[in-house]
Amino acid sequence: MALASHQARLYGDLQKAYDDLRQSQHTVMQQERLRALGQMASGIAHDINNAISPVSLYTESLLEREPNLSERARGYLVTIQRAIEDVARTVARMREFYREREAQLTLERVELNSAIRQVAELTRPRWHDLPQQRGLNVDLLLDLADALPEIMGAEHEIRDALTNLIFNAIDALPTGGTITVRTRKVTVESGYDRGASGSVRLGRGHG
Repeated sequence: MALASHQARLYGDLQKAYDDLRQSQHTVMQQERLRALGQMASGIAHDINNAISPVSLYTESLLEREPNLSERARGYLVTIQRAIEDVARTVARMREFYREREAQLTLERVELNSAIRQVAELTRPRWHDLPQQRGLNVDLLLDLADALPEIMGAEHEIRDALTNLIFNAIDALPTGGTITVRTRKVTVESGYDRGASGSVRLGRGHG
């Protein structure tokens, strides 16, 4: 019985060692895959940077050195410049794909209504120009509350989220319709804190 008990303990220890080894191998394989994906993401990011660099330089040059631009043309160039900056931030995140992300993002004061107007211009080709080429009509309506308080956040990530919401709404309107982006001021009450915060609602309607 003592021999059988000893063999059982040896078998249990051997099984545990095998399971630990298998888990270690799985972890190593996952790390290798992440490292490979990170290297690929870094290479793609480098190519994207090379591609958008001339666009950024020429846009900046036109804004600084062409005083006779119409307001419409200048507005388009500012929108292009802002889109390039957002792409650059996305590329930077791709470069950090396989590295541990910072525990805390750098937050800044964000004027939500202003960010929404920027996104409306950035996405205009998708919700206005492309549907019209297919004979469809998609309208984007902004119903923005006055005197909306600023919020703390990462502005480029807020724009990314709003852009994705609008794109999803467009995809849900295959025959055209109206997308409404609405902001409002919400009073938040808790046991010790009472304040005002901004919120966004996005709706769509078929038409």
